[in-house]
Amino acid sequence: MRRVLLAFVLLPVAAFAADLEFARSLERVTPESILIRLADGARISATLPKTGVLAAETISAHYKPADEVQITCQPMDPGHCLELKSLKFLRPPTPKERALVLGPPTTAGSEQPELAHARRVNLDRAANMPNFVADETAKRYRSPGKANPPAWKLVDTIDSEITFRGNKPTREHIRINGKPWNKPGFPNFT
Repeated sequence: MRRVLLAFVLLPVAAFAADLEFARSLERVTPESILIRLADGARISATLPKTGVLAAETISAHYKPADEVQITCQPMDPGHCLELKSLKFLRPPTPKERALVLGPPTTAGSEQPELAHARRVNLDRAANMPNFVADETAKRYRSPGKANPPAWKLVDTIDSEITFRGNKPTREHIRINGKPWNKPGFPNFT
């Protein structure tokens, strides 16, 4: 009698996950993701690569909000994150589809002055919002002499609110060892 040895290769469950396809209105493209609005109003978000034909800059140059598109996504993890694998233009949107994504069209002078002012103020505020604001705590240490290993001693603790706009940080509400600091720069810092 001949014995047959069967070998099984165990693969992670994610290896069997099928690609997912969605077709409907392109709602938004950010540097990190694309958002599609489905017919029932649900939204599908997928992460984008940093470079290539599926990067945000390339998509934004070739597609407009409300365009009807088909996306193919690959599940990335059990947390339901999707990664964009392909994007295909289907057709331009109908006026009704465009209104669902972009809102109803307005003509010059058709908007109430109060709403026009509120719109300008909100758009200006959104354009000038920081990328992010965070509370920052830095503990500075110094090692006197040339001891081996170094004998590190706490010099001070600096707390501040740091705001990033682009790649430019600004700090406010600075406290050194719990006391307000209103001078430029930090003491004993080069």
